[in-house]
Amino acid sequence: MKCSLKKGSGNNIQFTFPNFPIGVSLKFLDLFGGFFLDTIFTSPGTLTNNYFNLSDKVFIYAIYQTPQPVELISFTHTVNRNNVLLNWVTSQEVNNSGFEVQRKNNSTDIWKPIGFIKGNNNSAQTNEYSYSDNNLLSGSYSYRLKQIDFNGNFEYLNLYETVLIGSPVSFELFQNFPNPFNPSTTISFQLPSGGFTRLSVHDSKGTLLENILNENLSEGYYNINYNAGNISSGVYFYRLSINGNSVSRKMIVTNN
Repeated sequence: MKCSLKKGSGNNIQFTFPNFPIGVSLKFLDLFGGFFLDTIFTSPGTLTNNYFNLSDKVFIYAIYQTPQPVELISFTHTVNRNNVLLNWVTSQEVNNSGFEVQRKNNSTDIWKPIGFIKGNNNSAQTNEYSYSDNNLLSGSYSYRLKQIDFNGNFEYLNLYETVLIGSPVSFELFQNFPNPFNPSTTISFQLPSGGFTRLSVHDSKGTLLENILNENLSEGYYNINYNAGNISSGVYFYRLSINGNSVSRKMIVTNN
């Protein structure tokens, strides 16, 4: 972006922005660094200012700076078991298409895109955003936002806190989701220690219908997809067993 200057009649100076962005900050200085003008302009065009007392021997120059595409007020996170909720707040957005959410497992050095949240284009008000990153394995993670404008330009906004997903502290089987379901659902559980693990489906009388899982597993968080396309509609139970511990929950199949 260029700013053209010329001395007008008397003590007037005119300056013009041919390609005027929103919210340009403009400063006029004399040769020794004294300020004549320090202001912000929000519309294009030519402005004449007669507050200068200039002679032909005084040099001036302009400093102008376009605002950041996004002014970030805060970027925080919360952890619930192995789920991470990211929250960020902006106070200003210019030409903002949106935010690509990126995650890095700190055992590697590779950033991976995991989602996109639409921005608010041009906005001078406070905007709140959130993104849920669920079902993570135990480990250390970093997050950042790739803010992208409508011209394809981008900048990175970092979460400066390391996100830690610890190992489970209890043996727990969670309610399947969705429930009722047709024909697929997800069954989640956590293991504080490893061992031979069995996940099975039973009818209302307790008769074993099938084993979904039957193998050695290490400690951690697990999400198992179950397809009930081979059984009729009704109420069933799924049971998780490991190291002498067992727990069951009810699920409802609504196959046609």
